[in-house]
Formats: sequence, structure tokens, C-alpha cells
Amino acid sequence: MTFIIIGLLVGIALGLTGSGGALLAIPLFMAFFGFTLKVGTFYSLIVVAIASIIGVIANLKSVNYRYALLISLGSLIGSFIFKDIKQHVSDQFIIFLLYLICFYSLFLIWKKNKLEPSVNGYQARASLLILAGMLLGILTTLTGLGGGLLLLPLFIKGFHLEQHVAVATSLMTIFFSSGISFLVQLSTMTKTPSVIEVLFIIIGVSLAIFPVKFFIHRMNKNKTFLIRRTVYSSIVIFTLLNLTFRG
Repeated sequence: MTFIIIGLLVGIALGLTGSGGALLAIPLFMAFFGFTLKVGTFYSLIVVAIASIIGVIANLKSVNYRYALLISLGSLIGSFIFKDIKQHVSDQFIIFLLYLICFYSLFLIWKKNKLEPSVNGYQARASLLILAGMLLGILTTLTGLGGGLLLLPLFIKGFHLEQHVAVATSLMTIFFSSGISFLVQLSTMTKTPSVIEVLFIIIGVSLAIFPVKFFIHRMNKNKTFLIRRTVYSSIVIFTLLNLTFRG
């Protein structure tokens, strides 16, 4: 039942904000189950992978599969290289990375952005996409974060994708990256989720994410943007407080 609750909360977070699921999942796993930070980051990967693929199902036609697959290939390389290194990295260093990401993501979500126009015919180099994926894989493996808030600016501003394409591609990339990192780390973890626990997570996420998206799509865009900022900021503050008092 606790896994359903975590799935529900992460599904609500992703439905409202489009990101931040792992930031919420990590402290929840630590609080509910007494997991260590490394186990919490590991479990967060499966929740984020499930939530992201459920979130992208309705927008499969909008995904730029070239970008998603090449970045995921780089993520596989980064995850494989760092899967053993993670066991020797201190919790303090992981907490430091989480702090940096939390503060940077708050800066990104509250700063005023002009919508970047798409550039017709622009194609990012494969080598650049794989390099970005390697960095994402390292980040995902060490911290358990999917990287959604960091991927969206990269796709929109860096690779000039239209916003709806960027969102769908980001979710698909998060699914691949989180899933890859989870599978790569399976052999190194002593505590892993059971099939029934994964099923409960799927149920929880599904019960939350579709109603929330239905509700959000019928709201005023300005209100939606304010809700997204407020909910995401609350998640970040909750995570920072949790890390501070547990660290």
C-alpha cells in the first residue's frame, strides 16, 4: 500500500509540474522505509521510469526518437561507467549534487523565459547528443534524478525543438535513462523492488497522473504555470529540508 501512495504522490507531482518526481520519491522512500540515500536514489529510478512512460503514452507521435535514442545511448555509457563508482561515492557528495540541482532547478523554474522559436531543419550532431546523454547517465546513476527540468531547456533552447515535442521527447528520454540506470545498477544493489512493489507503483502513478492532466488541461495557462512553479518549489524545499536533517 505504501508503494501505491508513493506512486500517487509522484504521479501528482509529474502531472502538475512535468518534472520533480525523483526529487519527491527519494525522501519518501527514505522516510517510509528507512532506506539509505543510495537505496532511495535507486528506487526512485523505477518510479520515475514508470511515471514518465505513462505520461508520454498520449504523445508518442510528438517524440523526436532520434534525440531520445541517441541521448539514451549516451546515458547507457555513463550509467555503466559509474554503476560501480557510485558504491564508493560518499553520501555527502551525492547530497552536495542534489543541493546543486535543487537550487539550479529553482532558478530555472522561476526565471522569466522567452519561448525559443524552433529552427526548421536543425539537427543536433549525434556526438553532441551522446555526450549529453553520458552526462545525464552519470547524473541519473549518482542521484536517482530523471533530469526532466534540465532536459527541457536543453531541448528547447539548445536543440530548438518545439515545446510540445520537447516535453514528449524529454519524458521518453527520462524513461530510457532512468530505466537503463535502474537495470545497470541491479547487480550492485542488495535491496531491489519486487514485482508486486513495481505493480503497486504503476497503479499509484496511473491513478494520479491521468486525472491531474485532465484537470490541468482545463485550467487557465497562467494559473497552470503558477501551480507548476509553486508545487515544484514545494517539492524542492521538502527535499532540501529532508536532506539537511538526515544528512
